[in-house]
Amino acid sequence: MNHIEAAEKYFRRSLKITTKHYGPDHQEVARDMNYLAIVLDDLGKTKDAEKLYRQALKIYDSTKEPDQHNLSKCLNNLGRLLQHKGNFDDAEQFIRRSLAINKKVLGLKHLHTALSLKNLAELLSKINRHAEAEPLYRRALEIIETSFGPDHPNVATTLNNLALLLSATNRHAKAEPLYRRALEIDEASFGPNHPKVATTLNNLARLFFQKGDSQGAVPYYKRSLEVFEKAIGHSIDVTPQYLTTMAINHNQIALHGNVPAKNWKEAEYHYRHAIELFDKAKKPIEVVNTELNLQTMSHLSGQEVDIEKVKELTNTLEEAGDNRAEKGHKLLKELSMT
Repeated sequence: MNHIEAAEKYFRRSLKITTKHYGPDHQEVARDMNYLAIVLDDLGKTKDAEKLYRQALKIYDSTKEPDQHNLSKCLNNLGRLLQHKGNFDDAEQFIRRSLAINKKVLGLKHLHTALSLKNLAELLSKINRHAEAEPLYRRALEIIETSFGPDHPNVATTLNNLALLLSATNRHAKAEPLYRRALEIDEASFGPNHPKVATTLNNLARLFFQKGDSQGAVPYYKRSLEVFEKAIGHSIDVTPQYLTTMAINHNQIALHGNVPAKNWKEAEYHYRHAIELFDKAKKPIEVVNTELNLQTMSHLSGQEVDIEKVKELTNTLEEAGDNRAEKGHKLLKELSMT
């Protein structure tokens, strides 16, 4: 049993005791429901977590004088869960309500208000409402810097968020110094081999890639991957997000570094590792895409290509509505001419 599973057991017991003591409709029960839902969400039990959040919210809303702080947290957590499910309209409603409570109860300069601002900005960025999100990120950054000072890890996190937005709106020159500042803070705070450092390095790699400098991106992908692997060696929790990021790094190193340099053995090594990691992270379409990249590399290097396999991979991407199927059609056309 890992620590998250142990936490589930603890919070279920706590909820049972609280319910027996206060009755099922007391806000102390809602508080424990919220704690248990957080753990369930971390374990991937999203359906159960959502049900508990909604039950807790129902209790708070039927309580004459609910604890505003705990109500705000419940609203925020439910909003974040719905955002990850892709239910953006409902997510926005709950996160905005959480923000309104924090503004009213805690004030405009409180850290919990900053967190709500940042969460709303993240949601709006996710649905391409960047113009609305940017001032929220900037306001959150201002509050966090004032509260913690300019070199705190929470500042680095918000700098990363803002830089992602700037990069998404093609303002790469403005995003880059924010990433570099975030990297400096994280390295000073956690050391050079921490997942947060790897994440920022990965963001820098994506920035170079987005502005058309794929060769410039490769060193950052390599360094990010190296840091992730060292961090995992020090027993960090290997989440699907980390696995996916590492897999992307392997794929990008092969595609934009090894293949152009005709370093076929290294390319195959990275592609095969990417496939393994995407599979562990339960990303089947990414597995298919990377397998297609591997078949393309085999063709470029003069190795035998499994044409039926290429057809199967291409059809899978096409059925998923993934435009990367086009490279499969291109490869099949080239193979038919040889």
